[in-house]
Amino acid sequence: MKPSWAQALRLSSIPDQHYSLSAEKRQLLYWSAISLKHPAIVEIGVCHGGTAMMLAYVAKCLGGTYLGVDNWSLEGSYEDVRQVLDEEDLQEPEVTLEFGDSRTIDLPDSPIDLLLIDGGHQIGVVDKDCANWIPFVK
Repeated sequence: MKPSWAQALRLSSIPDQHYSLSAEKRQLLYWSAISLKHPAIVEIGVCHGGTAMMLAYVAKCLGGTYLGVDNWSLEGSYEDVRQVLDEEDLQEPEVTLEFGDSRTIDLPDSPIDLLLIDGGHQIGVVDKDCANWIPFVK
């Protein structure tokens, strides 16, 4: 099933929009994701889950996977994001949420097609996320 921008935008607008990416940035991610076949998508920093909803939807439509990683120390909660994903039929095994620190969780066994790093915004945290995750990107 081909994903639609209208559905992706609707899904990305369900959660609290505080800390959400702009519509333009979500559209760029959407177009990047739909250009892939069976994409393995990873998002570091899920927060309220707006981007997670959109990327999980695209991954599922394209026969791929989505992994969202967050420790939910800023805002939002694992339970709230998981509930909306479940309500929208975006469930495991295609769609996984990992509660934990992106710098210490188990890293993927397979290559990543699309990586969004939007967790901690301090230079040391970003550097560590980049060092840990970018080597897995195809």
